[in-house]
Amino acid sequence: MPRKKPFSVKQKKKQLQDKRERKRGLQDGLRSSSNSRSGSRERREEQTDTSDGESVTHHIRRLNQQPSQGLGPRGYDPNRYRLHFERDSREEVERRKRAAREQVLQPVSAEMLELDIREVYQPGSGE
Repeated sequence: MPRKKPFSVKQKKKQLQDKRERKRGLQDGLRSSSNSRSGSRERREEQTDTSDGESVTHHIRRLNQQPSQGLGPRGYDPNRYRLHFERDSREEVERRKRAAREQVLQPVSAEMLELDIREVYQPGSGE
C-alpha cells in the first residue's frame, strides 16, 4: 500500500473552515476565507446589537435549547437530554425578592425539626 501524501496545515485549515461553513449553512460564500476570525467577530456583533439596548440573552427563555431540524429517520431529538431550565422574567424575580423581604422567618428548635419514624414509615406498609 502506498504511503499517504502529507497534508499541509493550510489545506487542513481551509478544509476545516469549509466544513464549518457548510455546517452553519453559509453556502453563499460571503465570508472571506483568508481571515476566519474576522467573520466570526462580525457575526457576534450582529447578534448582540438590538434596537432597545438590551442584549440578546435577555430575550432567551429556554436555556440550552438546541434548534430542531426536524426529526430524522430514527426520530433523533437533540433536546432529549437537555435540562429543562427556563429563565424567569425580571418581573417574576422582583416579585419573589419582595415576597422574601416581607416574610420574616422565625427560628425553630431542633426538636421540632425531628420527625417520628412512624410518621414517615407506616407500620406494615413495606416488606
